[in-house]
Amino acid sequence: MLGSTHGTLTTDSRRARVIACGEQPGPAVHGRPAEVDDLDVSGRPLYCDVPDLDRLFRPESVAVIGASDAEGRPNTGVTRQLIAWSERVGARLHPVHPSRTSVFGIPCSASVADLPEQVDLAVLLVADPLPVIEELAETKVKFAVVFASGFAETGEEGAAAQDRLTAAVERSGMRLLGPNTNLNAFERFRDDLDGPAIALITQSGHQGRPVFALQELGIRLSHWAPTSGRSVK
Repeated sequence: MLGSTHGTLTTDSRRARVIACGEQPGPAVHGRPAEVDDLDVSGRPLYCDVPDLDRLFRPESVAVIGASDAEGRPNTGVTRQLIAWSERVGARLHPVHPSRTSVFGIPCSASVADLPEQVDLAVLLVADPLPVIEELAETKVKFAVVFASGFAETGEEGAAAQDRLTAAVERSGMRLLGPNTNLNAFERFRDDLDGPAIALITQSGHQGRPVFALQELGIRLSHWAPTSGRSVK
């Protein structure tokens, strides 16, 4: 299990859920209640809210912005994998594209505002995620995944773009995986293994791949979060 002062994330191969440890638990720092203005030496808070991680790893509904089924397009392969993942976790998937009526036979919304329901997770396959993040903030989406590159890893201009993205996400209260992340969060994990499971957090897919391969030795994995660009820490 993933533990915290607020709750635990189960790693059962069945549908995971966050389980509160008691009623209305207060945040704690080193065994004592934390005040809102408790900060570390760098000015960062000593505690943070514990999000419902089911909305990220086992969502009921997911929007794929920039979805495609055109052969030869990079987004097409990603869209196909996300459809397969959503079927495995039981999520309703809603493609979003301004010029398509359907993607792989699934009805397509023209914009975030046209989505047929509130979604738990948005996966962004667009080159410039900032305007979409701002649209998602209006709909109160709790989690987003951004694949786009060209941010802090490219120099000062990219770092400035990443700062703008970070500020938009922080204003919204959304949790973001990325930018410049990959499909590792949507991997298929083996469900035929017993025993405790590992929830894996890596900076990149290359770092986590050897750990992921430990399933072949009988070690169970339950979740994988590749932080990559780490726009929001």
